[in-house]
Amino acid sequence: MKKVKQRYLLLEEAAGRRKFHYKDGNFETNIEVDAYGFVLRYPGIFTRVF
Repeated sequence: MKKVKQRYLLLEEAAGRRKFHYKDGNFETNIEVDAYGFVLRYPGIFTRVF
């Protein structure tokens, strides 16, 4: 196991949702979370279905 630098930058916040830009080394994406911090959308990985 090794320590990895991660960066989260808040891009926008509206209607109880937040969008963050996530970066880890060469990988980066935008992640959307709900008001409780649960991930709603992680592009290329999953989308939460209600």
